[in-house]
Amino acid sequence: MKRHDLVSIIAVLPLLMTGIANANLTERLEGRFLKSRIKLRIDEGWKVQTGNVSGAQATTFDDASWTPTNVPHDMSITLYKATDATTTDPGALGWYRKHFTLPEGFAGKKVIVQFDGVYHDSKVYLNGTQVGNQQYGYVSFYCDLTPYLNVTGDNVLAVFVDNQTVRNSRWYSGTGIFRHVWLIATDKSMSGTGAPRSRPRLPQPRKRRSASRPT
Repeated sequence: MKRHDLVSIIAVLPLLMTGIANANLTERLEGRFLKSRIKLRIDEGWKVQTGNVSGAQATTFDDASWTPTNVPHDMSITLYKATDATTTDPGALGWYRKHFTLPEGFAGKKVIVQFDGVYHDSKVYLNGTQVGNQQYGYVSFYCDLTPYLNVTGDNVLAVFVDNQTVRNSRWYSGTGIFRHVWLIATDKSMSGTGAPRSRPRLPQPRKRRSASRPT
């Protein structure tokens, strides 16, 4: 091995060791995150109503006459004319509502709701307050529920979906919550997605000083 190769290896060795140490720290942080996180699927016990129902986000709204359903769910399917070859998805708009109490182990934590897919142009409310929205239909998204939760009593999660005002699909897309919904609790030091807020940063390599040559 040539001398300059050995010098180069010695120079980068501390950086490599630091990188390994930081990688181990990241694994420990992620391990702590996984142990502290609670993730529950809340697909059951929803109610649905088509149409732009006024005030449906309010906790006092009477949804007794709404249709019970589970998600995934499609509002458009009841309007679709399968016998008409020229008809694509007619589109729909409407509301979903779900009553829930905070599960055991969620108190004192950051609580978010994650939607794996809502088609499309959705607005999400908790206890009458809008906590998020998502215009696009084929992406998952989450909303932070923590500031508006009723820790000891009933909570109302309401979702408005509009696949009528703006039509953006040539084919049948369906309308509504078409993927799973999750209620997630994490330590408050975690980010909205439930991942650690920060990760260790690798130190930047030092710039070599140019050796001055004798004149």
